[in-house]
Amino acid sequence: MGERNPDVDEVFAQATSWKPEMERLREILLDIDEFTEARKWWQACYVFDGANVVIISSFKISFRGVSGSKRAGEPGLERTQIDMNMKLVLALLGIALIAMAIFFYFVTGNSWNYSLIGLLVVFVISFLFTTVAANAIAIVGTNPVSGMTLMTLILSSVFLLAAGLSGPSGMFIALIIGGVVCTALSMAGGFVTDLKVGYWLGATPLQQQRSKLIGTVVCAALVGLAIMLIDNAFGFLITDPATGQIIANPAMPAPQANMMREVIITFMDPTAIIPWMLFGIGILIAVIMNWVGVPALAFGLGMYLPQEINTPLLLGAFAAYLLKKSSKDKALADARYQKGVLIASGFIAGAALFKIVEAVMRVIPMGDNNVLGAIHASYGADEIAHTFFMGMEANTANLIGFVLIFLLTAWMFWNSLRAKPEEGEGEPSETA
Repeated sequence: MGERNPDVDEVFAQATSWKPEMERLREILLDIDEFTEARKWWQACYVFDGANVVIISSFKISFRGVSGSKRAGEPGLERTQIDMNMKLVLALLGIALIAMAIFFYFVTGNSWNYSLIGLLVVFVISFLFTTVAANAIAIVGTNPVSGMTLMTLILSSVFLLAAGLSGPSGMFIALIIGGVVCTALSMAGGFVTDLKVGYWLGATPLQQQRSKLIGTVVCAALVGLAIMLIDNAFGFLITDPATGQIIANPAMPAPQANMMREVIITFMDPTAIIPWMLFGIGILIAVIMNWVGVPALAFGLGMYLPQEINTPLLLGAFAAYLLKKSSKDKALADARYQKGVLIASGFIAGAALFKIVEAVMRVIPMGDNNVLGAIHASYGADEIAHTFFMGMEANTANLIGFVLIFLLTAWMFWNSLRAKPEEGEGEPSETA
């Protein structure tokens, strides 16, 4: 029989209802040697291999944490149990649900019926999938957000179709629902990673929750501004000079968004022919990839991403493989791999930041042009580029681009080889 935890004894001593039944359940669980008894969230919790499996509590006692009992701040409470007041959490959740209901009301064409359907789908799927996302990133370090977002889009389309909503308006609402759930999944996975780092640094969940809440509000506003800025600078939609029709800007392909769009069209367009054969082939390929040990998601990404994105991905993956095999000393190889991940992450963030800087320079007027155009004109950049590339064949230009990306990858590889074993302590970072 497992050992009784004195903190759990205190929990059962305070039980006022279902006490004999709770004691009997406790005995049954303690008979399982693999379980460890602990007190979490002011309840009796039974842990197996680091995962919370069972919690014993009566309905009345379970609401003690929600009621904001002073026990949340009692002396001797573990640092990792110092949490945000549950009353405040529920209040913020209620505010968010009301705001989403109003938002869905306007995007559904002033329909409370469709608004409530969208709200219910978002709430239920987010509640279920965020747990999966948080658990996945806590255990294996990756967040299956893409797959769960696709599942959300499919379920949303099915529910909206059952409610009588289809066509372009149904597609738009399904995309909005998918976007909200995708954001919730990303936030859940990211916050679990934050909690892991905070545990190592000595922070409390309460401190991190407050910071995360402030950061989320600020980032939500800035992301909206960034999207508007990019649209004004480059344009998500442009006019095709050949036909005069409005088309998606080929300079901003968004392959993942287009893939999700095709999934929604399959369900929401009454005239669409559903390619069940292709769906079946995709499932079969995923099963085969799993059998041979190839990640099905990585294989799928390689199939639908354009070549200009796949090429640097292939080079980066090859560099990562070489870094992992660069030394028989596992600590040294891990340190080199993690430094390579850090440098690659910096490349991604730097490219995104410089694109924002370029967008800002494109929208700020200067004379008869914008800031970027004025700089080009003052230094003769357009003339130099025109003179250098004029008459160059497309294959030559592609070769120059490939050589440059290869040199950049080689520099990253060389710099990663200079890592020391002590730099690789801890868990590997999550890759993009």
